[in-house]
Amino acid sequence: ARFGFECPEERDYYPYWWPTPWRDIAIITDTPSRCAFYKSESQNVKERCHCKNAKFDTMQSCPNNMWMCEAPWSQLLNNVAEPECLEAPWLQENLMSNKLDGYPFQYNWTIPNEPSASCALRVRYNVTTGDWPTWHDEAQLGRPLGAGERMLDHRDSANPDESPVQMDPGHKCCEDADPALCECQLGHHDTLMPFTTYQDRSHRFSIVRRPSTVKNTIHNLNVKGKRGNIVQTFPAVEYDFVPTVLHCRVGEWIHAQWTGSDNNRNNVAGEGRRQTDRSNMIQILDAKRNYPIDPKQQSLFEPRAAQRLAFNELHEKEHLCKEWAEVVAIQNENERERDPKNCAKLNPQVPYYDGGLLPCKAPGIYYYMSSRNNNFSNRSQKGTIVIHPCAGNATCSNADTIPTHDNGKFNPGDPSNGAAQTATLATAALLAAL
Repeated sequence: ARFGFECPEERDYYPYWWPTPWRDIAIITDTPSRCAFYKSESQNVKERCHCKNAKFDTMQSCPNNMWMCEAPWSQLLNNVAEPECLEAPWLQENLMSNKLDGYPFQYNWTIPNEPSASCALRVRYNVTTGDWPTWHDEAQLGRPLGAGERMLDHRDSANPDESPVQMDPGHKCCEDADPALCECQLGHHDTLMPFTTYQDRSHRFSIVRRPSTVKNTIHNLNVKGKRGNIVQTFPAVEYDFVPTVLHCRVGEWIHAQWTGSDNNRNNVAGEGRRQTDRSNMIQILDAKRNYPIDPKQQSLFEPRAAQRLAFNELHEKEHLCKEWAEVVAIQNENERERDPKNCAKLNPQVPYYDGGLLPCKAPGIYYYMSSRNNNFSNRSQKGTIVIHPCAGNATCSNADTIPTHDNGKFNPGDPSNGAAQTATLATAALLAAL
């Protein structure tokens, strides 16, 4: 790994047989027939054992009194159960995980209400070819499989199954008098390529205690992607809101927040100061529009919230901003665009922005964009919010209230909602990571 620590064996195999610090959330597989095995073998619900002496990896070889077992997470922690297991949708290679409907695949995770200043979320993406078997077949063996027998290990020299994969192998593709003319060379440039985890990403975040007066569902609204055009960002993507289409009910909440970087590659396409990611939200009439709606007609959020989201609250920090007349007076377009006090481009803002809790008010379909990044014909950063009637649903029928500042924004550090300590710890942890 470029940063941190990585165990290739643990990275490439699931379920892993030794104890790990990870709690499983979901397995998404194109072989749902294996879901029962994946779920029952998860460390969430099954103990993990190991030898205190790392030189020995089996109970038989482990010296006396050195073999130890750790209870499953479900016995150590509250609200831990077997992970969810879902069938993966069909995805075409190199289309950035877009499904047949054109939207990227996503998994909707309910964040546990367990406040913590420092959490990590890990996503592994494994690609395994269908050319060779990867699991032992119980029917062929004529007996149930023992522990650790389920998966074939083509890379373990102690395993009698030898890997059939070769570097840049040739393969007979036709019948001809001259065999040399019938060899097709396959593009396996590494013997591990057909069976490997191509992505093993971890992300750090904090969980802040929800206000005691908020009982209804909170929907997270974020931004994905990075600075650059479609070629420069590949294999990532350009900016987009996540979820692109957010559904909520009247009485529920949206937590708008996003983060980015001040250290993107230099000289790539983008708005505002070089190397920076920034986003904002401004309502538009429909998805075809590229100009904001008249502020007087803005109906998605209440006026103060709409202003905060449009300017990332920079309109409340006048000392950081030049007046618009000063900005347009700068003759050089690049200098004007990158001026550190150009608040119209959000230049003084830091990478992370917390827009607070926003109520889903009235039923309807609402559209919005980022005025910073939406660049007609080059890139489009737009989103849709669909607010459904509550219709007496138990999760939204009771009106919530939230403690706020005078400007109407929820204050997670307000002692009246019991979140002050968590918010303080979270802020300290994030600052320490910078």
